[in-house]
Amino acid sequence: MKSQPGEKFEYNNTDYNLLGGIIEKVSGRSYEDYVKRKFFILQE
Repeated sequence: MKSQPGEKFEYNNTDYNLLGGIIEKVSGRSYEDYVKRKFFILQE
């Protein structure tokens, strides 16, 4: 372990890419479409 929890923050794009893939798989939509509909258009 590099550091104890809460001591240091380290940004990691891999986790965001993984989350995007999971959202696409579960929702059946592209990540872009999902985010637009759920967070910006606020419909459904």
